[in-house]
Amino acid sequence: MFGFIVENPLAGIVTFTAALMFIVTLIYKKMVDQAVVSESKAEIKDLQEKIKKAQKDGDMEKVNKLMSIVLQHNTNLMKQMFKPMLVSFALFIILVPFLSGAFAEGGIYYGKKVLMIPGIGDIGWFWTYLILAILFSIIFRKLLGVKL
Repeated sequence: MFGFIVENPLAGIVTFTAALMFIVTLIYKKMVDQAVVSESKAEIKDLQEKIKKAQKDGDMEKVNKLMSIVLQHNTNLMKQMFKPMLVSFALFIILVPFLSGAFAEGGIYYGKKVLMIPGIGDIGWFWTYLILAILFSIIFRKLLGVKL
């Protein structure tokens, strides 16, 4: 069943990355209060419009007051993201060495090309992982309704 993944390094990286990004997205979905994030982002957007209007009117006192409120919302967002970011980083630190080992001497993919890009050549396992991680992260966040 997994023979294709074992024989094909790109299939192995795609499978590994998809699984890891799905887990990371679930972590964010469970640990981040989505309602707080949505509310803060909407409030920040509204405040930014008010800041633009106040800047046009030359009311710097109002601009400074609104900017401090935006800063409070951004701080709140950062607090929401901190714990899941640490968990995700820990997963990365624990699991990515297994992928690295697969391409090291003696690994199942040693000496095999991963992803050939015309004009560039083989970009290697890490850059392939990074590109796929970004793509899968976007896809899973959209599918699972995770707001960041």
